[in-house]
Amino acid sequence: MLEKAYNRSDWLYTAVLLSLFAGLRRKEILMLKWRDIDFKQSLINLTASSTKNGKARAIPIPDLLEIHLKGLKRIGEYVLHDGSGNVRINRFWYNWEVLRKSLPFSTLPNGLTLTFHDLRHVYAQSLRDAGINLGDIQAYLGHSSVELTVKRYDQRGGLNGKNKVNQLSKVYELQ
Repeated sequence: MLEKAYNRSDWLYTAVLLSLFAGLRRKEILMLKWRDIDFKQSLINLTASSTKNGKARAIPIPDLLEIHLKGLKRIGEYVLHDGSGNVRINRFWYNWEVLRKSLPFSTLPNGLTLTFHDLRHVYAQSLRDAGINLGDIQAYLGHSSVELTVKRYDQRGGLNGKNKVNQLSKVYELQ
């Protein structure tokens, strides 16, 4: 998926990385501005107006995502740009659909279709698989309660912000 996204467009690849390595929703990605990224503290600081529940949150940036973001050209205020400004929703959906349909797993084993939001679930479940506790996952995802997170990702585990999300590289087996 990452290779196909990369070959499709820089901004689509960035969107996929932001979902897989930071758990951002589509709206959060489309609204993400450079000022929301704190490279000194390795955090993505989402504003209340860009989140589903209307609450600001900070998400640790794993090294792989941080390196990618630092390497992007900054054209305008939005992280995702198509050369003429931020990427519009219809352009996003069209490119996501083309990418999704090119994947051999676009239809999931349960018969459902892979959605962009599923990448957020991969992020959360991968954190669980890496031993990250549910309270941290709740905070990173911006769930209103840990009970909501438990419903979807209940297991046991535990370990510290950046160190925790860097475990994703091991789960995804990327260099």
